[in-house]
Amino acid sequence: MTRFLLCLFLVACGKDVTAVALAPLSAPEIVETCERAARMPSTLSVGVAHANGTYPKIAAGESFLNAGASEVEGLGAKTIKLFLTPDYAMRYPETWPTGIHDLKSLADSANYRKVFAQPFDTYSLLTYSFALGVGDPWRDHPSAALLAAETAEIQALAEHLLTTYAGTGKTFILHNWESDWPLRAGDVVDEATLKLRAERMIAWINARQAGVAAARKKIHADGVQVLHSIEVNKVIDTAVTVRAATHVLPHVCTDLVSYSAYEATNVSPALTQAAAEAQVTDDLTRGLRTLRTLAAPGTELYVSEFGFPENDFIGSKIDVAKLVERVLMAAEREHVSHAVYWQIFDNECTGAGTGCRGFWTVRPDGSVSKAGEGLQRFMRAR
Repeated sequence: MTRFLLCLFLVACGKDVTAVALAPLSAPEIVETCERAARMPSTLSVGVAHANGTYPKIAAGESFLNAGASEVEGLGAKTIKLFLTPDYAMRYPETWPTGIHDLKSLADSANYRKVFAQPFDTYSLLTYSFALGVGDPWRDHPSAALLAAETAEIQALAEHLLTTYAGTGKTFILHNWESDWPLRAGDVVDEATLKLRAERMIAWINARQAGVAAARKKIHADGVQVLHSIEVNKVIDTAVTVRAATHVLPHVCTDLVSYSAYEATNVSPALTQAAAEAQVTDDLTRGLRTLRTLAAPGTELYVSEFGFPENDFIGSKIDVAKLVERVLMAAEREHVSHAVYWQIFDNECTGAGTGCRGFWTVRPDGSVSKAGEGLQRFMRAR
């Protein structure tokens, strides 16, 4: 029995997955054990994220969640990134029904049902279970019971999505948040501690994948996909040697790998337009190609997040719209399935639409930002 199949067996039986030996997988073993369920679009699908915006324009009868989703739809995006987490009321401050106690009941709430009925093809869902919460207990207090609870809740959510949205053509991608930050939590750089955390993350990610795989095995639904991804964020930054890309990714068999690519799109406003475009093209290309060497052969990649603080570029020689287009063109050339911009409403404003850095596609006055213009130009050209 291969190590990955053994891991899934132990999760199902309530055993301690962290005890499984985590020797590197050889390429043939990865090919044999990784399930390939993802059916991705043939052309790049552009998306926008929505969470924690500080100045949403909420029309009568709309909710915070729906208002942002409507703005994303209005931009022309077919993919939207949302949070599906126990702290949902903080992410989307609005009236919520009682009785929400797990991911399935959250996804089945009227609030999410409404946004899931909107004409998006793909929902990139940053997902954390109610069983474990958002504090990453797998990192410091791992147990068989914890991993079994994670698998069960993820499976119940996946079964709900497969059943409810069969025939719609929708794809739901469940993923974690930027894996390198929980690895480094507390500014840990000690290699032994980081390696132990990486082993525990492997068990946690595989437990989540086991839940999605079990749901697909049980519910044979047509016209809908539920997939699982691991999100990594430190690929070309080698300042810390133990990273999710190098020490976790080769030991998991997720349907996809998502890249939160700020490290590849971080440019100085002092650069010229040509230099900035060349830098983001080179860095994103290098990051994606590196991920292809570390993930199981044939694993789909997507850019789950990138963005530019538009106000940082006021007075510079850089056109943010053109920079956004350059990122999307680089992603397209590397054959990734999706690229998601952060975000619809800036979440870093110090007031209600004031003191903003400019991580937006719709400004506080309702106008489309330079980034939004770049996204729209790219989508219209295709």
